[in-house]
Amino acid sequence: MSRTELIAALAMILNRNDLGPELLLSAMPSWDSVAVVEFQALADERFGLEIPPTQIAECRSVADLIALVQPGLTG
Repeated sequence: MSRTELIAALAMILNRNDLGPELLLSAMPSWDSVAVVEFQALADERFGLEIPPTQIAECRSVADLIALVQPGLTG
């Protein structure tokens, strides 16, 4: 999965068309416990990563989420 594909997947999870790395998660009402679980599932299914919710909770922006799966990104 490329960075662009990851951002598109996150946009679907967060129900946003204007998603970019600089956006703060706290500014998105759709960033809730369901979105955290969906991100965990994405990380597990696409990257084989089991990311604990506490680590995801430390993320402040979309860029922080991307950084969690960065080693598995292609291109």
